[in-house]
Amino acid sequence: MENMRIPPHHIEAEQSILGSMIMDIDAVVIASELLKADDFYRQSHKEIFNALIELYSNNIEIDIITLQDKLAEKGQLEQSGGLSYLGKIAIETPTSVHVKQYIKIVADKSKLRKLIKASSNISTKSYEAAENVSDIMAFAEKEISNILQCKA
Repeated sequence: MENMRIPPHHIEAEQSILGSMIMDIDAVVIASELLKADDFYRQSHKEIFNALIELYSNNIEIDIITLQDKLAEKGQLEQSGGLSYLGKIAIETPTSVHVKQYIKIVADKSKLRKLIKASSNISTKSYEAAENVSDIMAFAEKEISNILQCKA
């Protein structure tokens, strides 16, 4: 039986990014430039991030209430943890000043997950050996190159 491992992630850093975005519009700008929703490990955090970006893009002031409303409008409030979870991440965020550090942590974990997936894909192709070695090498190079092209 294969040993199932939990992919690299840092929930507290994800929460701190989202909390920073709720508290500080500058954090929204920085996070939107450096991250994508897929960089978050938890699905609920992806949904919260997308809702925050949507509020910002539509020039709607961001706070827990507007975020709650946006998530409810999208039918994602409950799976995102509800109002109590939104309040928790805002209150427990140490400071928005360090949002770039939180982003680096999350981006690094995201890249590791992508690297794990790419290496699995490369391994599968290598074991199948249905293609010639040059094609597999080109595929491997492309997989790694895609990770290197990531935003953060």
